[in-house]
Amino acid sequence: MADSHNEAQRFILKYPRPAGAVLALLAGAFFYEAIIQPIQQAKAGAPEIEISDTGGTVAVVLAVMGLTLVVFGARFARIFMPSAEESKAPAFAVGVVIAIVGLGVHFWLQSYLESRGYADVKKQLEAERKQQEHREWRAAEGILKQIKANHEE
Repeated sequence: MADSHNEAQRFILKYPRPAGAVLALLAGAFFYEAIIQPIQQAKAGAPEIEISDTGGTVAVVLAVMGLTLVVFGARFARIFMPSAEESKAPAFAVGVVIAIVGLGVHFWLQSYLESRGYADVKKQLEAERKQQEHREWRAAEGILKQIKANHEE
């Protein structure tokens, strides 16, 4: 193992399958918290549901890395943790694919919840803010018209 790896990387390279199992268990916790729980809340008709912006993505990243380490062992670990003299291109390529899948899961969950009538709170607040701003402009226009009419008299 190369000296360019930190302690955690050396541990994963030395014990890839147990490390992968731990990552997979962590993925399960994130997956339950970020994906399963909001779906269950939606099915139960909860009045409001919050989803994590990153929880689903983290769950996918941990699951893919963990399960792949469990199945393939150190061969896969070396892809994600190349030594200083090895190419980092495979790590970046695999990382990008995993990140895209993770983001896809997040947007799928958001779409699923919106299809069940749950609006994105940020979008809803922005729409309410714009409506309030529009009302304020209309009120200001009315006041200006009154001032102008009073001034013309």
